[in-house]
Amino acid sequence: MTVDLKMNVLIVDDYKTMLRIEDNLLRQIGFTNVEEALGGPPALEKLKQKKFGLILSRSEEHTSELQSLAYL
Repeated sequence: MTVDLKMNVLIVDDYKTMLRIEDNLLRQIGFTNVEEALGGPPALEKLKQKKFGLILSRSEEHTSELQSLAYL
């Protein structure tokens, strides 16, 4: 299976530190177009502006303004 490392990737997390870790890991394995969203509402805005080939979401349901799957 071939993966397009140039696809747009969106990572969504409730914590900035985790976003940085996830971003760094994705870039280390070769992804070049990685964007971050700090929680659900900013993720929704990014999804309205651009198409993403991969969305990675790690969200704490009890702390997030929008549950992980609600914006999908």
